[in-house]
Amino acid sequence: SSAQEGLRILEQEKIDVVISDMRMPNMDGAEFLTRCKKSWPKTVRILLTGYADINATIKALNGGGIFRYLSKPWDDAELLEAIDQGLRICQLERDKLSLLLLTKTQNQKLQKFNEDLEAKVIARTNEIKQTADMLELVYEQLKKSYFDFIKLFSSVISSRKGLSKTKCQKVAELSEKLALALELSETEAKEIYFAGLL
Repeated sequence: SSAQEGLRILEQEKIDVVISDMRMPNMDGAEFLTRCKKSWPKTVRILLTGYADINATIKALNGGGIFRYLSKPWDDAELLEAIDQGLRICQLERDKLSLLLLTKTQNQKLQKFNEDLEAKVIARTNEIKQTADMLELVYEQLKKSYFDFIKLFSSVISSRKGLSKTKCQKVAELSEKLALALELSETEAKEIYFAGLL
């Protein structure tokens, strides 16, 4: 029955579309829709106006941010179409907000997942490095054990009658020098050295 009653209803209910006449007692439609825009910016505002109220219509367009205005007497089909479009705009706005919230939530989850994954990759990389370091240490110990075994075995062989430990050592050293002079790899030269010891 009045703009004040409309404002009271807006305070109590969730309203998507507001349809206002331009001419109302105590407050015109332009002022009413301007207040609606200020307090409930998401409402879709439609104005019903006569041809004589063009200046007031412009005021409502500028101040009230109206979605549509319809001239009186209005066509019922046109009014229903305007209401339907207004409701679709409200639904699209809600869908947009819902998608934004979903995107934000998913981005936060994705960021957390990436942080967790990064931490796991760092931890796994450290584990692999520790394993590689341990394998390197074991390999070095194995090489040393192998070399010690060869030396021990060479000592046993050179203790035979007619052989001396120095002869085996000299044969091994000369064999290694010869292998290096022939540009064999260090690994091959070391194997030849061991063969010389034996």
